[in-house]
Amino acid sequence: MRSKRKKPNLLAEETILKNKDLEGFKMDIIPPKGRGVRTTIERCKGDFLLAYHGELISGEEGMKREKKSDSVFRYFFFFKGTQWCIDSTLEVDSGQWMGRLVNHGTHREQNCKMRCIEVNQVPKLCLFAIRDIPAGEELLYDYGVADLPWEVCLAF
Repeated sequence: MRSKRKKPNLLAEETILKNKDLEGFKMDIIPPKGRGVRTTIERCKGDFLLAYHGELISGEEGMKREKKSDSVFRYFFFFKGTQWCIDSTLEVDSGQWMGRLVNHGTHREQNCKMRCIEVNQVPKLCLFAIRDIPAGEELLYDYGVADLPWEVCLAF
């Protein structure tokens, strides 16, 4: 009998509490984007993939930081009616917390989606597979931002 896999939200919570990414992902250089993340094993639709780690701050504080210096590593979101920001601008050990390196993909390219879950009453951002993902494929999700500067550059 095949063993049941853990529920994705439970696996996400356990992974966050362990303070380390799941095995089976690698950072790769992906031209022309730069760094990105690939899965080294096949993933199934609905699977938890990676968490987006960083400093949890208010949306207001995130906007203040954006005015001081733009960062593509600040993720703004709403949780229980309040705007929050996870600021992942500061780089940590490259073998850990790869969620910040997952690139934006067009609607047709996307294979994962960012969702907010609650862990110990704190909002956490996590990527989940929206379709089966073969080994070696780059993880891509919609940043939810219109007119990304690098997309304008690639269009010419």
